[in-house]
Parts: sequence; C-alpha cells; structure tokens
Amino acid sequence: MKKNKAFTIIELLVVIVIIGIIVTVVIISLNSVRAKSRDTKRVSDMKQLQTVLEMYKMDEGGFPASLTGNEPLVGPTSGITYIKKVPEDPSSTQSYTYTAVGSSPYTSYYINYTLEVDSGIASAGAKTTTPDMVVSSVPSCTPNCTGKCTGGDDGCSGTCTNSCSTGYNCTAGTCVFIPGYSWTERQPAGASDITWGDVTSDSDGSFLMVSYGSGRLYTSSDSGANWVERQPAGAANKSWQALASDADGSNLIAGIWGSRLYTSSNSGANWTERQPAGDDNFGWYGLASDSDGSFLVAGTNLRLYTSADSGANWVERQPAGATTKSWHAVASDADGSNLIVGVSPGRLYTSSNSGADWTERQPVGAVNKSWQTVASDADGSNLIAGVYNGRLYTSSNSGANWTERQPAGAVDKAWYDVASSDDGSTLVAVVSDGRVYVSTDSGANWTERQPAGAADKNWSAVASDGDGSNLIVCSYNSGRLYTAP
Repeated sequence: MKKNKAFTIIELLVVIVIIGIIVTVVIISLNSVRAKSRDTKRVSDMKQLQTVLEMYKMDEGGFPASLTGNEPLVGPTSGITYIKKVPEDPSSTQSYTYTAVGSSPYTSYYINYTLEVDSGIASAGAKTTTPDMVVSSVPSCTPNCTGKCTGGDDGCSGTCTNSCSTGYNCTAGTCVFIPGYSWTERQPAGASDITWGDVTSDSDGSFLMVSYGSGRLYTSSDSGANWVERQPAGAANKSWQALASDADGSNLIAGIWGSRLYTSSNSGANWTERQPAGDDNFGWYGLASDSDGSFLVAGTNLRLYTSADSGANWVERQPAGATTKSWHAVASDADGSNLIVGVSPGRLYTSSNSGADWTERQPVGAVNKSWQTVASDADGSNLIAGVYNGRLYTSSNSGANWTERQPAGAVDKAWYDVASSDDGSTLVAVVSDGRVYVSTDSGANWTERQPAGAADKNWSAVASDGDGSNLIVCSYNSGRLYTAP
C-alpha cells in the first residue's frame, strides 16, 4: 500500500514564520514609503508657505499674526487671497505650528513641524521653516521679546522689533513703565478739598503719610486706599509743614510750622516730641531720613540740624557759618552719609560725612537762587534741585557738576517739590501753579503727567517709592491727593 507524504508541523511553522517575515518586511517598507511621501509633502508645503508668506509681506508690510489650517490666507489691506487653503500636516497625529516673531507688523516667523524618517531631504526629527530657510533643525531657543522693544535682545542672538504698550517708553531696547501714566484720587479727609502740605513714601509705595497743612496727619498702609488719622500734638489742628519716612515706613518724622518736631517708631501710632533747638518753636521747612530712620536731617527758617539716634539728640549744622539761613530743602542718601541742602534765597551745599563738613555748590554761578527743593538717589551720586520761579538742575557726581533741565520749555517755573528713585533714573517734579512732570532717564527727557485733567493745579508735594513706579502727589489751596499707578 502506497503512503501519502504530508508536511510536518515543524515544516508548517517554518513556512508561517517565513511568510510573517515577508509580510513584516513588506509592511515596514510600505510604511517607510508612506512616511517618505508624507515628509516630501511636508517639505513641499513649507516651500509653498514660504513663497506665499513672502508675497503677503510685500503687500501687507509684514507677515501675518497667525495661520489657520484649511482656511484661506487673505490680506486685510489688499484683500488678496494668497492661498485658498493653508496646508495641514498630512498626518493626523502631527501639525504645523506657525509663530510670528515680535509684534505687528511682524518681520519674521517660524513654522515648526516634524519629519518622520531619514532621507535625502533631511534627517528625521523636529524641523523649522523661517523666511530664510525651508528645512533646518529647531533652534535651541525661542525668541522672547516680552518687555522688550526695538533694539532689544530676543535671547536668541536676534533683535526685537516690536513697539511698547501704551504707558511704556522704549529705552535701550527695554519697555520702561512711565510713572504717573494713570492716577487714582485719594481723599482721606472726605469729599472736601484740603490744603495738603507734604507727602512721604516708604521704599515700595505701600506705606504713605500725608499732612493737612492746617489740620491733621494721615497714614496709609495700602498705597492710599485707606487712611488713618494721626495727631501727635493732641486734638487741636496743626500747621504740618514737613514729613519724612524710612524705607519701610516704621520710623517717621513730622514738623509743624512755627512749633515742634515729632518722631514715631511704629508707623505713626505713637509719637514723641523732639525739639533740637530747645524750647523755641521753629518753622520746620524740610526733613529727610536715611533708610532705617536712625539718621535725620531737619531744616528750619534759621538753622540746620542732624540726628544720629532717630531724633533723641541733635547737632546743629550750619554750613554757611554762624549766619542764620532759611533751609528750605534737605535730602539724604540711604545711609545718611551724603547730604544735600538748599537755602532760599542762597546756595546749595553738599556733605559726604553726615553734615560734619560742607561744600558749597552753585550750579548757576555766583548769583543766589531760591532753592525750594532737592532730592537724592540711594547713594548720593545722582541729585536733583529745583529753583522756585527758576529751573531744575541735575547732577550725576554728587553735586560737583550740574546740568540745567527745563521740562516745561524755556520759561521759568515755580518748582515746588521733586522726588527721585533709588537709582536716580526716575525723577518727578511738580510746579506749584502748573503741572506734574516725570523723567525716566535721569532728567534728560520729561513727560507731562497731570492727574487732575487739563487745568493747572497748585501742586505742593510729591513722593516716590524706591523704583519710581509708585507716586503720590498733593495740591494745596483746595486740592486733592493722587496716587499712581
């Protein structure tokens, strides 16, 4: 009997494995072909988009802010349809990502996408298209022009070209906030207009103190939103003339015209009477404090005094000899070593050893001037001084040399008060019968800021926090308080 020969199980398994290998190779080859096809389309899409975007820029003056897949790209000005459908990535698991660089009008862009396989086109991986290149590796950094403007570094060896938002100036490629751009009216004594005398601020603008010229003191610990009445001299109203605060608002000093000085070490909750000239009352014109409130300067209509122990003891300082002077303006640096004081009418004087010795400074020649106000930065190098019915002057070398600054044009103005940021870059100056002016470049250029509308106001005082972003101004002769921002 003849036996039929059949395949063994092992032989069948071998055949199945061979078939599986062949199928796998075919599938892999097919997937590779498909991937290469998708990559070819991606590169073709990028070339098409690059051409379309260049045409768009020529007509519209810049690249579009965005692209939407499968939607037409139409020029908003020209009305031209540059492409009926913006191409999308051929794979449902991937997408093209378009990003315009800078701000309108956009001068550049990049499109990120991914190639799937190595080929003669390029290696697999993340790629980007720019106006200059169709296929390149994704840059190691993404340009960032936040807070930057024309000339600013984009962080990727490029330059920003965008403009600053409203309320900011472009300074050396950086958008710098203009202090005083917006103001809020603050009126702690109710709706009535008040004869506000002076204002002072701590280093971050959260703590403020103001004086009612024929009434009370008020303090705020929330940048002027709410106020607490302070009356160190009893229930009677007083003619508060001058104020000063340390860096955190805990140590304060206040002076009454024709009366006494008072200091507080707990933000105005309690006060101690200080009278450096004995029992005689004086017209306290100007006060200044160092950053911790230990060193104080006080100017009267007769003499000048300093204290190195928060007002407990005082030393008379008279840089112009024994003759009495009207010390209208005083300012101190952060540690009380560098001082500037002004006489009205008379001269300016600076000291680099806390008032022990003085140097006469007269930026406008030998003629006496009515020095109404002075301010100093944190180290005493950058100074500003204002003449009543005259000009403003700034110095960048502790008063050795001065530059005339006149933000209101060639006309003399009644400069009544000035303030400086810690670095001397931001300055604020007020005119007693005019406007508020702000500079963010140490006085080289000025911008008018008028919180109360177009009308001139009798601005009596201004104060700034450490970086110059938070301001407070007040007006006398029936006026209001305003804070910014």
